[in-house]
Amino acid sequence: MKKAHTVEGNDDMGKKHTTKMDDLYKEDGKADHYNKGFIETIVQIERLYGTLPAAMFCEMNAFKYRSRLGHKKTEDIETELKKIRWYEKKCSELRAKNMTSDKIEWKSHQQ
Repeated sequence: MKKAHTVEGNDDMGKKHTTKMDDLYKEDGKADHYNKGFIETIVQIERLYGTLPAAMFCEMNAFKYRSRLGHKKTEDIETELKKIRWYEKKCSELRAKNMTSDKIEWKSHQQ
């Protein structure tokens, strides 16, 4: 079993702290560091590039994490699996959303 790695940093008040890598990711694979602004990063990606490209981004990230599963020294396998599951789930959600919006757009063009 791999040793739990830590990340050192400062909180909003400048106080130093140490966090275990496992604590950065929630059970569903989401991480608070992707939600520091007003809009979650994946939502910004979807708005900037579109739903299908955002789904492809998620699919490629899941592939990336799967291909190096167990080889990244800074994370244990369970944390990596959380990320994979999150990206795969988000990809499915975005693809379903894209298919629904394609149908709506197609119907409006037919009228």
